[in-house]
Amino acid sequence: MKAGITVSGVGSAAAVPDRCVLTLGATTTARTVGEAMTSVNERVTAVLSALAEKGISGPDVRTSELTIWPDHDREGNQTGFRVRNIVRAEISDISSVGDVVAAATAAAGNMAEMQGIAFHLKDTGPVEAEARRLAWAAAQAKAENLASLAGVRLGAPVSIAESVGSSGGPMPRAKMMAIAEAAPVEAGSSEVRVEVQVRFALAG
Repeated sequence: MKAGITVSGVGSAAAVPDRCVLTLGATTTARTVGEAMTSVNERVTAVLSALAEKGISGPDVRTSELTIWPDHDREGNQTGFRVRNIVRAEISDISSVGDVVAAATAAAGNMAEMQGIAFHLKDTGPVEAEARRLAWAAAQAKAENLASLAGVRLGAPVSIAESVGSSGGPMPRAKMMAIAEAAPVEAGSSEVRVEVQVRFALAG
């Protein structure tokens, strides 16, 4: 392998999220599957109506989970059935998230089950480009410093590889303080992190 210098550089950039994904629905137990399904379906229908009133419907809403399983007491005896119906709703108006959460959970009532809330960017391109620029600048500065310390001249890059990541998790950079009338929610920021590995040749 020809002589060269291999370095890595990391850059990150962030922006205010412009999308929110809310995952919630209803769950209950009853003596029969039919009774449980009827109760849950009524609540989820109410949730869907509440979402529609907030302008969230059509392709922005879909079922993410529908499960049925036997329910047992502590002694292991079957007492009935548990049914869960969860929907995933995408909210484009971040300022309305608190109101949407409050309306949807109120519609679900005591059967409400909220599985998560996540904020993200619809288009990560500009933020990713900025993170990449910073990562490249960091790698180049590091390579130039190493070349100076070694008493050699830095040549052109001969290989480049990158990896891209972003903040994640059920509530990335978000804080759900309460599920109540106000339902205060903070969207925070969505961050993209880029790491580049660059091999520079040495100038002759």
